[in-house]
Amino acid sequence: MTTLTLPLDTLALPPGYTTRPLALTDAEAIAALFTAASAVRGDGETFNPQNLLDDWQSPDFDLATASLGVLAPDGSFAAMMTVWDRTPPPVHPWVEWDVHPDHHAHFDVLARFVLASAEQRARQAIDRCPPEARVSWKTGVLSTMQRDIALLEALGMVPLRYFNRMLIHMQEEPAAPVLPAGISITTYRHPEDLVRMVAAKDEAWRDHFGYVARPLAEVVKDWEHHIATDNLFDPSLWFLAIDTASGEIAGLVLARRESWEEPAVAYVEIVATRAAWRGRGIAAALLQQALVTFWQRQRHTVTLFVDSSSPTGATRLYERAGMSVSRQYIQYEKELRPGVELANQ
Repeated sequence: MTTLTLPLDTLALPPGYTTRPLALTDAEAIAALFTAASAVRGDGETFNPQNLLDDWQSPDFDLATASLGVLAPDGSFAAMMTVWDRTPPPVHPWVEWDVHPDHHAHFDVLARFVLASAEQRARQAIDRCPPEARVSWKTGVLSTMQRDIALLEALGMVPLRYFNRMLIHMQEEPAAPVLPAGISITTYRHPEDLVRMVAAKDEAWRDHFGYVARPLAEVVKDWEHHIATDNLFDPSLWFLAIDTASGEIAGLVLARRESWEEPAVAYVEIVATRAAWRGRGIAAALLQQALVTFWQRQRHTVTLFVDSSSPTGATRLYERAGMSVSRQYIQYEKELRPGVELANQ
């Protein structure tokens, strides 16, 4: 395949189209762009402007320098991108981008422009990474979007990993969780349990794809922001599996009554078991606890996302719970600098 990556200064927008960084006041317009694009893709997601504002105000994220909007001649947004490289070391900046379906007549030009802009911005992360570290930028695409896939690959990106959206429509009350000996399930207490919960989740995630080690204090700071800005945060939907002998957190499940982009669907954000406690059915019990609780609250449709190549066999766990794959997403990558890979592969 011929790689068609072009320097940004060689790309021209359609006549009358202009660019500027995004601002907080653009949240409603960008949410509308995402929602319209989702309708065309057929995944039915609805984007809440407040959720975008919460993300854009994350610690150490500067919207003015890490975003770009392309405006049509009438002043509406035709395309956009944001580059997420705020967490040190930023060895794999993540790019969000989209083109409004009203402007798909110019899709190729607009998409190339925002992706070239994103790559240019992502390269700024190189100087903030250890000199020996490999650096690449990443983005994601729905596996059925052949036009987007063809464009990403023409721009030199390669498919790296597949992620599944799992879904269950519960028709009857799920069975109560079966706990292994020596394990109990308790409800998360906020903020008393925050630091030890984050430490347990971070340890459990170390062998997950893409994990990059960070100081615990930085991870806690991110979770504090996440909780403080989530108007649907409900500690009664967060469960901890406790080793009764030691009092340590063996595993956890963090759930939310609504998926971020699908309010009619309940969401399981995290299922994690620390390595020392794996293979005992703790993750299955935690997931079952979440499903039982959702059923009791009349939330019968539940979704979550999983790495299709998870080393812990998570996909099989979810299938045994009655979930099935409803959509698949592909993570793409383009290397910016070769070197030592710091992210878990």
